[in-house]
Amino acid sequence: GACEEIIDLVALIAEANAHINDIHKKLAMKDFENGYFYYRHKRFKPASIYFDKVINSYPGNEHWLKALLYQAKISIAEGNTDAARDLLNRVMEYPGDSAVKQEAGEILNTLKEG
Repeated sequence: GACEEIIDLVALIAEANAHINDIHKKLAMKDFENGYFYYRHKRFKPASIYFDKVINSYPGNEHWLKALLYQAKISIAEGNTDAARDLLNRVMEYPGDSAVKQEAGEILNTLKEG
């Protein structure tokens, strides 16, 4: 009947959303890794493009948080401490504890002292 069809449809939608989230996580990881590759080679412009893509396209996942952190590090390297502070504060506002948040807090403290 109609109830079973609705239940099946809801299950299909949930399954599709799980697949979409999984794909977004993989895409975010790939873009972050590309950005990190350029970051390690001190090529901040292409690194920044990839980190921005993660920040704008995949909010809320683990790679998003790391992209914010590395984008802040690029801002510091380029002398833009205000932008770095804004990015680091976004990391700190994210719920939960992580090594990324701890590092962001340490960088924020050095910016306040500096």
